Amino acid sequence: MLLSLNFIKQYVKLPDVKPADVALALTMSTVEVESITDQAAHLEGIVVGRVLEIVKHPQADRLWICRVDVKSEELQVICGGSNLSKGMYVAVAKVGSKVRWHGKGEPIVLEAAKIRGVESHGMIASSNEIGLANLFPAGDDHEILDLSPYRVRVGDPLSKALGLSDTIFEIDNKSMTHRPDLWGQYGLARELAAIYDTKLKPMKSAPIPELEGPQLQLSLTVKDAKLCPRYAALILDNVIVGPSPWWLRRDLEAAGIHSVNVIVDCTNYVMLVLGQPLHAFDYQSVPHQAITVEPAGEKISFAALNGKTYELPPETLCIKDGAQTLAIAGIIGGTESLITDKTKTIVIESAHFNASAIRKTEMALGLRTEASSRFEKKLDPVLVPQALGMVVELIRQLAPGTQVASRVYEVDHRSPERPVIQIEKKFLDKRLGTELDSKEVVSILKRLSFEVGVKRGTYTVTVPSFRARDVVAPEDLVEEVARIHGYNAIPWALPTVTLAQPARMLASRVEREMKIALTGDFGYSEIYTYSFADMLWSDTLGFNRNRLTVANALTPEHQYLRSSLLPSLIARAVDNLRWYPSFKLFELGRVFSKQAGEFATDASNTSFLPSQPIMLAGVVVAPKQELETAYASVKGEATELLRILNIAVSFKESKQYGFASPCFEVRTQSGSVGFFGVVKPEIAGNDFKNKAVLWWELQFGELVKFADFSKTYEPLLKFPSIIRDISILVDTKTTWAAIDKSLQNVSPLVRSIELFDVYSFSKATKESMGSKKSVAFSITFVSDERTLASKEVDVVIDKIKKILADKFEAIVR
Repeated sequence: MLLSLNFIKQYVKLPDVKPADVALALTMSTVEVESITDQAAHLEGIVVGRVLEIVKHPQADRLWICRVDVKSEELQVICGGSNLSKGMYVAVAKVGSKVRWHGKGEPIVLEAAKIRGVESHGMIASSNEIGLANLFPAGDDHEILDLSPYRVRVGDPLSKALGLSDTIFEIDNKSMTHRPDLWGQYGLARELAAIYDTKLKPMKSAPIPELEGPQLQLSLTVKDAKLCPRYAALILDNVIVGPSPWWLRRDLEAAGIHSVNVIVDCTNYVMLVLGQPLHAFDYQSVPHQAITVEPAGEKISFAALNGKTYELPPETLCIKDGAQTLAIAGIIGGTESLITDKTKTIVIESAHFNASAIRKTEMALGLRTEASSRFEKKLDPVLVPQALGMVVELIRQLAPGTQVASRVYEVDHRSPERPVIQIEKKFLDKRLGTELDSKEVVSILKRLSFEVGVKRGTYTVTVPSFRARDVVAPEDLVEEVARIHGYNAIPWALPTVTLAQPARMLASRVEREMKIALTGDFGYSEIYTYSFADMLWSDTLGFNRNRLTVANALTPEHQYLRSSLLPSLIARAVDNLRWYPSFKLFELGRVFSKQAGEFATDASNTSFLPSQPIMLAGVVVAPKQELETAYASVKGEATELLRILNIAVSFKESKQYGFASPCFEVRTQSGSVGFFGVVKPEIAGNDFKNKAVLWWELQFGELVKFADFSKTYEPLLKFPSIIRDISILVDTKTTWAAIDKSLQNVSPLVRSIELFDVYSFSKATKESMGSKKSVAFSITFVSDERTLASKEVDVVIDKIKKILADKFEAIVR
């Protein structure tokens, strides 16, 4: 949107500030000013001149030697203007000024030159050579700008002579989409009056004159009050349609709107001032003398004023006369009702249309106009009669003889909007972060046209109708006060914060410690899978009983909620085998199971909702020959995870899961917290050919329940430990899990048994060794009562060797 500073000054007496300061004030409080344009800048060095003499150029048929008076001197200028005449007032570009040669290309600096042997000191310019083609359209390329019809004085700068000394602010439309009152320049004048705390000249409300002749008939029908809450129309007769006066064309051009004729220009001017779009129809194009506002009803073809034809959807709100569509309501008129120089009688429309309906039509047609861009912002319905009165007065001034030929035909279904908001002073001060004097608050709000009352620390604010769409809550009033007071004027202060003891989330810490250990020390990768069961692996592993069915399954493969994390983990392991020969995956997430075989059908009966425990599970895939090492690693990892939480752990063989062999229960002093084991090769299938698949699953809730991060002193062992290593040869089918199990509870002196090597022999060695492998492990001995003698340890070692020999035919190396 373009804003004229000269227009603002008609209604607001601004202090002696630079345009840049005004732009900054607007940007900091109301709207963003993107650029500032000085209209006179490109006309510097161009003055009004009068042609004193014209002589034919001796060397050119189409050139003239002109003597031109510019007050300070007389200049000799060569000119080829087709309309040049003696005594004509012209625009003279003096040497040093900038012009576009024949209106094309970039501006060039004008220099004195010889043209066909004759000196020329300047240029008698055409309108397109000095950037005024829109204001003064030339008849042809050789027509110069004739200033004779205008009141100009020789020697005056052209910008002064034509009143082109305005400053134009370009405002970012996005910064005021929530402010319908700012889409008229008077609304921005109101803002500046509030910002600078100066008086705003009231906008005169022009009454509609009495009927001045025979009344012309017109009926008005609005079919849907929601789509058109207010509509007013008036007939003017004896209208003379001609060009607009210079000042009107100039002001419209400054706002980016080209002049059409005096009638259309008047409607556009009122729109620029008030923000209320208007439209004028040729009365002869309303043969039924009946205007109806209603949706199109069916798909129709419409020829618009922009020269394009649109296919209107049935829901498009239209202005009709019988079956004829005169305009697309609030957007654009049609060629059937076009105002021409032959028009004698017109119908002026001023209306309020539903913003959502306008926006939908814009989107459907891909058509946005100056009018629709305002109607879509929810304009103030109060503007309807005000704009109508203003445009009638303006037309009667600029087109003398125009008569009011009807009463105002109006349909008004609106509900007056004047919200009343109460806001406490302490609420305002708290939101602002500073305390403002009540007098200043009242002053700011009144300058913005709010009505304010103060009683016992509470402001009662009545919102003006033009702000009823965007000021609806106390927070909105806080913003109004803050922006006019000045955000920069609010003192900087750090917020006062009371530090409270942070709530310690034990579950979050357990989760963090587990993930750090798994992804760091143990080399796992975390994954996230759907809460739905993986159908294939759920069936394969036996997790297909007591499942919860999803009522609105997304796909046939996602009909059930998962009861374990393992099926999804193994399914993702299959995917990763395409890229990695060995890896470790884990997931933390909820699983779902029925309680006592039932689940809730009544959402209010929470006692029967399905159980949703959080589980921590992992899968390890390794080469088949590394099974022993992987097994020992998984067992050690499970032990370490619980040690981090200061939970003592033990392992007990279990037959809980048929898909695993061996399978061990992970136990604490309070009971079971999970399981781990090896997936049977026949269950793993061809997906894991020549691979060992190990798994573990822990109840996260139990880990949180028994986790202890307290720091306690534990005295060092009073007596030294003894570590012995044993290396044995066993059958390749013998697993470390079986060996480890056989040595459990072998002696109270054994503190730990840890596998550290498994070696499979080469083919050449196997021929002599048979189907054997080497297994090496270390045993730690310690007593809490005494220093162990070597003989005591030897007794236990002998016992271990005998157990291994009897159960596994092990040969101690």
